[in-house]
Amino acid sequence: MAVGLLAAAPASPAASRYGGPVYLGPPTAGVTAELYHVGGEAGGFSSIRALNAMAGEPAVTAEFAKLRGQYGDAAVDAFVKTFDYAVNDGWTRAGQKNVTFGAPATLSNDALGIALVTAGSADDGTFWTGLMLDKLLTHPVSTLVASDIDTRYGGDADARFHRIANQLFYDLSLTLHANAKLAAYH
Repeated sequence: MAVGLLAAAPASPAASRYGGPVYLGPPTAGVTAELYHVGGEAGGFSSIRALNAMAGEPAVTAEFAKLRGQYGDAAVDAFVKTFDYAVNDGWTRAGQKNVTFGAPATLSNDALGIALVTAGSADDGTFWTGLMLDKLLTHPVSTLVASDIDTRYGGDADARFHRIANQLFYDLSLTLHANAKLAAYH
């Protein structure tokens, strides 16, 4: 069901900043609007709220315990802050670039999670955060967001965000039976 909501994938042969293909097409507007809706709307987006809606609080709590063991408390705390900032900044930057998202797709919560995993999955099935952001926001907007993250939180923040998000969405894909492949950058 969610796959039909995703735009066809014109991709550039160039790699994204942290690996994976670059998507140059229009945004997955309904999916993006649904993510904002579930996560708390623009300016007040919460990645934890959105993930809890998609996978359930017990699964998200277990996932974050795993991520804390894998990356450390400070890195995961910074990841959450960066994730929230990236989505909120994406909304602002999209508006500045006249990118609109329209009405939410009204997906069930697990279907939204599957749509996000599908958006970030390359042709070989590997999940890439950069590809997901290109499809949610457009490549020009996701590039601006990456620069804003660097400016606001420092050069390592965007790298950490991509590394942990690649792992998180891979794990989410297993929880939701979407079965993406894990990116080498995780």
